[in-house]
Amino acid sequence: MQQLKLLLFIPMLFVCICSANAQAPVYKSVPVSTDSIRKAKPDLDRPDKNGIYQVIEKMPQFPGGEKALLDFISHNLKYPIDAQEKGIQGRIVVRFVVTKTGKVENVETVRALYPSLDKEGVRVVSTLPDWIPGEQKGEKVSVYYVLPITYKLDGNSKSQALDQAKKPLIILDGEIVAKDFSFATLNKDSISSVDVIRADKKEKLEELATKFSANTENGAIIIVTKKQARLKGLGKSPATNELTYDVVEQMPRYPGGEEALMNYIAKNLKYPVEAQQKGIQGRVILRFVVSNTGKTTKVEVIRSVSPALDAEAVRVVESLPDWIPGKQNGVKVNVYYTLPVSFRLK
Repeated sequence: MQQLKLLLFIPMLFVCICSANAQAPVYKSVPVSTDSIRKAKPDLDRPDKNGIYQVIEKMPQFPGGEKALLDFISHNLKYPIDAQEKGIQGRIVVRFVVTKTGKVENVETVRALYPSLDKEGVRVVSTLPDWIPGEQKGEKVSVYYVLPITYKLDGNSKSQALDQAKKPLIILDGEIVAKDFSFATLNKDSISSVDVIRADKKEKLEELATKFSANTENGAIIIVTKKQARLKGLGKSPATNELTYDVVEQMPRYPGGEEALMNYIAKNLKYPVEAQQKGIQGRVILRFVVSNTGKTTKVEVIRSVSPALDAEAVRVVESLPDWIPGKQNGVKVNVYYTLPVSFRLK
């Protein structure tokens, strides 16, 4: 990309709190020309005396993107009781540093509102897991990040109770945790990955509901610690004699994303005639390995519908083009991947 056309996106997150609970925030990305920045403030894209940048070419990213950041904060931010009782609401602005190793450090309030609200905003931001570091001229660097958090009361005690009940299923290292679980109880340095599954991902949530015999109608959050990720990677692949992981820091990604994957399957899947004639339909769940070279290997059926539908689902998945491999500690690795394939008759 030519330097004159380089755009810098500075995400701004507004988290609205309904009484003691977070509502959906609004994200705004404001494109800013780096040339205009340099002319207006010539030192803005250079590090300060501590080696920390204000503006860089590639800003740091929270694992899973802005939606995952939103979900993390909205599920962990608590409206302090003293502020509720006094009817205090408004916006604080928190600034912190995302280091070149992805750590969140030096969290501070740059726009205060009320002591307990300021403290809670700093607390939640301080518990954020590691980020994907920002880059300047191809090198990872430390950069300041500004995050506005808005507290808003609605005064409706009934809606407070309803909102409190609408919590996602939280799974920590393969086990369901209590509804009052807080990320603050975890050491952020111990977290390997946080996978937020929205309520509209019905097939994935149905799979989790079946596996854990739990209610997933409000979505789910899957947390894996670094210790558990290492333990899950102990099985060796006979084909390559290398570790095959269940969960890694950077999961494999199909070129074009999930929508492109679904489109490929829909376009290439053929409904077996014998299954159509017998009125057989349902969902086949497959598990396969995305190798460290991006190949789809070792496809197997872990939930069967019928031999014909199972075989067709396996055939299509085996034909998938190469993936972007998963990574653990910056190294490309073999990773298990689970994929449901649905057959429905019109």
